[in-house]
Amino acid sequence: MLPLALLMLAGAAPATAPSLDGVWLLAPGQGPGLADGAKTAAPLTAEAQATLTQRKAALAAGKDIDPTSKCLPMGFPRNMVAHFPLQIATDARKITLIHPSSIRARRIFLDRKDHDPEIDPQFNGDSIGHWEGGVLVVDTTNFKSGVWLDGRGLPSSEALHVTERIRLLPGGRTLEDRITVADPALFTRPWTVTKTYGRQSDEAVKDALCEELSVGHPRWAAR
Repeated sequence: MLPLALLMLAGAAPATAPSLDGVWLLAPGQGPGLADGAKTAAPLTAEAQATLTQRKAALAAGKDIDPTSKCLPMGFPRNMVAHFPLQIATDARKITLIHPSSIRARRIFLDRKDHDPEIDPQFNGDSIGHWEGGVLVVDTTNFKSGVWLDGRGLPSSEALHVTERIRLLPGGRTLEDRITVADPALFTRPWTVTKTYGRQSDEAVKDALCEELSVGHPRWAAR
């Protein structure tokens, strides 16, 4: 076990940081669009808006253009607006977010200050975080190209850069995630949305593998 002082220097949670551990579910009225509940639409370039319009039309026509219909991972931040339970588990070096709809857990590393230049682009990107009082500040880069940002087809590129400010609201029953999306290839400016999640039971999330669910299953959050 590392001494507390060493863990603090490594970027681990201070003793006063709240525990985010548990099972959470997106609050009603949000998702599958990242923009659901936002005051303004995503500030897309003309090219990106054309892509989104085409995808929406194809989805409305019943075409299987969604990457998840091929059992590819949702990726981040899309998995944060899916109607699946989300389990969070913390240790001294990282925070792990487990989505039952994906075989890839998302890990927020607390023990390093910089992104890893050696890893390949990821569906969830590469996340590093630190605590500012009771707020977990997360910086995520190194995404795979073409990952959908939400279930409505919001596009992204390899230039995607996402920052988050995650905190427990008073009472400890609601988790808030302020997500800021920057992608100079497709967005005209950074754009922020706020999502909230309600605390569920402490039971571990159950498997919901793509191969075991039909694309049209009501639990499937692609649409």
